[in-house]
Amino acid sequence: MKKKIFLIMAAVLLSFSSLCLTGCDMEYVEAVINNDSAYLTKKELEESYYDKAKKCLEKDMQCPGTAVYPDMSDIEINASLTSPVVYINSYYDAENLMGALVRVYYSITFEYDENGDEVYKITYK
Repeated sequence: MKKKIFLIMAAVLLSFSSLCLTGCDMEYVEAVINNDSAYLTKKELEESYYDKAKKCLEKDMQCPGTAVYPDMSDIEINASLTSPVVYINSYYDAENLMGALVRVYYSITFEYDENGDEVYKITYK
């Protein structure tokens, strides 16, 4: 039994050693597991915040299931890997309670409050 445990431990240690020798960045692996945005590319960061913006906007919509958003190429987004503030200016098309399709222009700002919690503010134009 002790020999079996020793062999398993040796195999795990050997696997870990070879993983590190191949240039594996353990901080990166840990960040991916923890969903840490510090290791995202700028494009991934922008897409992440655009998805967050959609969810925040849908909370205010009368008929969120009818919302149609523009592609990433058609929005104005100011997201930086070094800045804690993200600005998005865009629009969406959605039906109102009367069934009419309306285009709504908005700006949304994501930032962190004094407690370190992420907060957002939507301004409709």
